[in-house]
Amino acid sequence: MEYDFWHQRWEEDDIGFHQTDVNPLLESHWPGMSREPANVLVPLCGKSLDMMWLRRRGHRVQGVEMSPVAADAFFSEHDIEPFRAEAAWGSRLAADGLSVLVADFFELMRNDLDAVDAVYDRAALVALPPAMRLRYAHKLASLTASRTPIFAILFDYDDPGLIGPPFSVPEDEVAALFPEYHLSKLAEHEVLIRNVRVREYAIVLEPADAPDDMRVTT
Repeated sequence: MEYDFWHQRWEEDDIGFHQTDVNPLLESHWPGMSREPANVLVPLCGKSLDMMWLRRRGHRVQGVEMSPVAADAFFSEHDIEPFRAEAAWGSRLAADGLSVLVADFFELMRNDLDAVDAVYDRAALVALPPAMRLRYAHKLASLTASRTPIFAILFDYDDPGLIGPPFSVPEDEVAALFPEYHLSKLAEHEVLIRNVRVREYAIVLEPADAPDDMRVTT
């Protein structure tokens, strides 16, 4: 990951990647993902409005974001004054069931997080170049329990003129990164990224051996 690149983007407010609305795929398909309040982990969260949407549904949300600018902006734009606590890996901003860990995601350990019931990957995999994605999958596994479901929103495109981030992460690559999971594509639609039409899709990953009564309803 180009840490300086992302810090500079936030410091210069060059954040065209930030969505100003809740992602419609999340709104349409999350209800089948978690039928009761859960502790949801959002890696590389930025200041995503999706975190507030999840919180309003009763979930406790913990994001991980390397940029203190993004973390501060998330709370200030929602008129929330968070409690701040320093740690060896960075700092935690928390208030009313919302927390953002200002840290390098890859440096965190499981005991740095609250227990994780579900993962919402909105912009993590697509922000990482191919060489870092397996490391991300392994780190995510180390931070969560073996039966933690993952809800991901990804892009799939083959236009050579479009260079990420956001990167293309096709479904077969997701399957290779998470071989112990069963994958179900929930929906797909087209969106514009820098005037290029690409496929955005939502996918849920569950442990392959999960019993039927624990499966996500799609």
